[in-house]
Amino acid sequence: MMKTNVDQTHIIQLGLSLSGPFGNLPVYDGAYCCWDVSIDVLKRQGIDFSENKCTGICSADFAEELERYGLVELLPCLTWATFQSAYDFGYLTKMFTGNKELPEDIKELMGNVKTYFGPNVYDIKYMMKFCDGLFGGLNSVADTLGVDRVAGSSH
Repeated sequence: MMKTNVDQTHIIQLGLSLSGPFGNLPVYDGAYCCWDVSIDVLKRQGIDFSENKCTGICSADFAEELERYGLVELLPCLTWATFQSAYDFGYLTKMFTGNKELPEDIKELMGNVKTYFGPNVYDIKYMMKFCDGLFGGLNSVADTLGVDRVAGSSH
């Protein structure tokens, strides 16, 4: 079912949270931030932020830019801690393969995920199956484990 949905639809949004090797979240100081300068440069290069807000960007263009800046090469070096991420990795794999349909065989799909994202992919929702007393959504699991939410809100 996931394969069919990913093959026939487009990614709507992508959210990533980055942290260091010890779980520390990146922090930036607004006083030293140069967003306005960066945005002005991008506008002069033809980026239409109003249009992007309304229509988004083409996933193929996004994947191409990640590759152009060498970020795709870094992805397998990362550790991916996720929650119910089958669709996320399905859409990302589809992006990186030029919007080709996902493979029929689950082993082949998982091989693609390993190729693009490396061996360190952990899905907490999947791991919960093997842990007594863990069930429900991410907030429920965090509550059960006594983990405080440090950023953002659930959706």
